[in-house]
Amino acid sequence: MKKYTLLFAVFLQLLFVGCEELIEVDLPTTQINTSIVYTDAATAKAALAHLYSSTRDDSFVNGGMYGIGFMTGIYTDELTSYLGDSHNLNAFYHNQILATNSAVSKLWDSSYKTIYAINIFIENMRNNSAISKEDQNTMIGEALFLRALHYYYLTIVFGDIPYATTTDYALNKSLNRTSITQVLRNNQHDLEEALILLKETYRNQEYIYPNQYAAKLLLARQFAEMKEWDHVQQEVNSIIQSPLYTLRNEPQEVFNKSYKGVIWQLNPDVSLKSTFEADLYNSTSFPPSSASLSPHIMEKFEATDLRKIQWIKTVSNPTSTYYLPFKYKNKNGENTTEYSNVMRIEEAYFLLAEAYIHQGNINAGIEFINQIRERSGLSKINTIRSKEEAIDWLLEEKEKEFFSEFGHRFIDLKRNNRLNQLQLIKPNWKSFHNVLPLPQKELLLNPNLNPQNEGY
Repeated sequence: MKKYTLLFAVFLQLLFVGCEELIEVDLPTTQINTSIVYTDAATAKAALAHLYSSTRDDSFVNGGMYGIGFMTGIYTDELTSYLGDSHNLNAFYHNQILATNSAVSKLWDSSYKTIYAINIFIENMRNNSAISKEDQNTMIGEALFLRALHYYYLTIVFGDIPYATTTDYALNKSLNRTSITQVLRNNQHDLEEALILLKETYRNQEYIYPNQYAAKLLLARQFAEMKEWDHVQQEVNSIIQSPLYTLRNEPQEVFNKSYKGVIWQLNPDVSLKSTFEADLYNSTSFPPSSASLSPHIMEKFEATDLRKIQWIKTVSNPTSTYYLPFKYKNKNGENTTEYSNVMRIEEAYFLLAEAYIHQGNINAGIEFINQIRERSGLSKINTIRSKEEAIDWLLEEKEKEFFSEFGHRFIDLKRNNRLNQLQLIKPNWKSFHNVLPLPQKELLLNPNLNPQNEGY
């Protein structure tokens, strides 16, 4: 018990040392006694659990209001926001974000704080003689995956960003920005090492820790951003062919934690606690307390689409009807079946479809989209006349599949050069909105981060 009390104290120190984020971390007032944490596998796994909890609670893949799913949902055309004028996310909905916006700073700060903690963890786990090689490999592999995940979302949202893998605070405070391509190449290096260190099987039956296939899917996402479609195809083919995963016939099964299409999920911190997604969207007020699905997306659903029937909740009063994301249904204190599914097999199907289409094999790509449509109770897409039409189908079907999930809509439109289509729906949309501004306070603290992103 004394060891775990010390561990908790050490990580409280780590949390506060990193709270000014990686780029402006000052000298700690007290030294972190890392030897306490890394003396055996149990305490090291507890330290790694801290990284997972930070990722779940305070990162891009948080399923709540300050995660990428909600923020880009109201930023693009997925969600209609009902937030008050004074709310810091209201600027996202109206596409009038300033570099001083506190929500922008929160995304940046929380990500770099966790990256700093990940870097400490990796530094102390490498060449650690106190822990078995098997445990050491697994934990380093998972930490490399988490670091790549954070940097992936940072560069998707902010463009060129500072990149660091050390805990040298003097160096980190004066970093220049690294190009998007180089960040993704750095991530590729991390993920390729993770593929060597991780196993195909999971170290927990609930898939709450990434395995090789989670690393492959994140690697495939990055290859898609770099238009390396042959590499996308290679990674996702191995996922789809794995006996670990199955595309089930009923959409209602997808958000059950035991769904056989889950590749990686995050569990709530307390037993029976609802997911952040359930808390955010399951509103009973008029209008909803946060957001509803936009008319733009609702008009795309066919009446027989099982996703419309099973994943969307309708709330009405005599004058209005609202359509709410209802993928996660369990209330707080009653949740025995739902975790937040960050990665699932359907994404692999869509990435493979996209790879085939961009390589000119349109029919093969459409066939993978059709498998999702048939699972959703819909007929197959038949004749496709062009690559552009195939991409239109891909984006529409993926929008209906992944609405409110982890920024898929924003990422897909951006990758396929379709973001400016939002000008038809979002009157304040500008071409430079493909990235957010860097937080103004970061530019003041570190002038090497200049210039500010174009348009801001």
